Amino acid sequence: MTDVRSRYEEYLEARERELILYRSGRRAAPELARIDEDFDDVTSGEGLDELTRALAAASFESTRDRLRRLRNAVQDACLASRLRELELGLWERERRQSARVGSREARVREWEAAIAEEAEASRRTGTQLALDRAWSELNPLREELFGARGELLAGLGYASPRAWAEARRPKLDYEMWREFATRLLAATESVYRDGLPRALAAIGVAPETAHRGDVARVERLSDYDALFPAAKLAATLDFTLEGMAIRMGQLPGLSIDRAERVGKQLAAFCAAPRPPHEVFLVAWPRPGVPAYAGFLHEAGRALGYLFTSPELPVERRSGADAALEEAWGALLSSRLADPEWIAMGPPAARAESYAPDIRLRRCAMLRRCAAMVRFELELASLEGEADPGGLAALYQAELEEATGCRWGPEGYLIAAGSTLASVDRLRGWCLEAQLSELLRERFGRRFWRERAAGALLKELWNTGATYSAEEIASELGLGTLAIDPLIETCLHL
Repeated sequence: MTDVRSRYEEYLEARERELILYRSGRRAAPELARIDEDFDDVTSGEGLDELTRALAAASFESTRDRLRRLRNAVQDACLASRLRELELGLWERERRQSARVGSREARVREWEAAIAEEAEASRRTGTQLALDRAWSELNPLREELFGARGELLAGLGYASPRAWAEARRPKLDYEMWREFATRLLAATESVYRDGLPRALAAIGVAPETAHRGDVARVERLSDYDALFPAAKLAATLDFTLEGMAIRMGQLPGLSIDRAERVGKQLAAFCAAPRPPHEVFLVAWPRPGVPAYAGFLHEAGRALGYLFTSPELPVERRSGADAALEEAWGALLSSRLADPEWIAMGPPAARAESYAPDIRLRRCAMLRRCAAMVRFELELASLEGEADPGGLAALYQAELEEATGCRWGPEGYLIAAGSTLASVDRLRGWCLEAQLSELLRERFGRRFWRERAAGALLKELWNTGATYSAEEIASELGLGTLAIDPLIETCLHL
């Protein structure tokens, strides 16, 4: 059994490093085929039978839990290997795909980044139409990948992606999260609809003509770029953490990459080939609220890895509940909308206008997440090689209801991401809302300025991937995860 565990750990490290090189622009394409071949004993499923036999023979629940985690991890490796060619093909097509807007031809990824920067409404409309066409062109390949994954899951005994997710986390009530998503949308409807016309008017758009690209422009909050310059990304992170005695630049094992590089992913990301000894935080230095939000979010995730106990076995150091990683990220990015952080931080000089704008942005993000929960639960219920195309209209309807703007169906599989990722995001944000309130009660409204708050968080991070978001909430005496505290942050933060 030790060999299966050690080989999986080596495979995980190799694959993660390769993807870091690719996403940071240091490699044109990830050499995943070579890694799969080097670790054929892991990716072929050779070790799954051994793990299954050991699991059946285990007498103690703690042993069974470790074996289940390891089996799940190796199973994921097998799926990734078998889907590799389709996935790499899609990535390459996405990387090379171009689109024409007016007289200019550019990569689709450039247009995706540029639409929020475009101040002219008519040009945003043209860009969004071009993006819709481009996304539609690659949907057959995305649908093929979705079907292939469903077929592989069926071969492993799971009727649908949802059945696979439920087997991984049997105590999670997915229908409860559908209900929570619906409640969030209903409870925030009035405050969102009241704020949206003002925000659209500020960018010269009438509500009846607004579309997805206009939403991106509203949430760009470009009026505050002078308060959030690219050069102060790291300083703002330090300001947010220093009171808790956390100095990001001094943490062993952390590499921070803020260089501008052709091919580098624009969105910030965190990756940990070997937590806590090797963790990467990668960002493209850009000005503005979205860039800061993304950087702070990924820094929060990095902290979860950096303070993970090195004594934990690999299955408790890596592969944490995605909701828990989301909560650690949200704990930092939510400070952008925290009244006390606003009063002391970069936007202090314009707090009166910034506060309602950032809260509307937060509300819009959570409403989209709730809409995706309802859509993804339907998508994940499709069995085997079922065609997901019939749900594109549902995606469009859900997002139009959530945003109050026109939203095409073309990007429905791009937005879906991994299986039921939106449920994990919503769970993570619920934990963050409850945890932040606990920290305020114990350490004051400016808890992020208190060393004792940092000590508590380090204790939580030390457990790595041992617990789920629900288990962390229980350990802290927060009870069950609930939607009402999160809704409250949209209404009265």
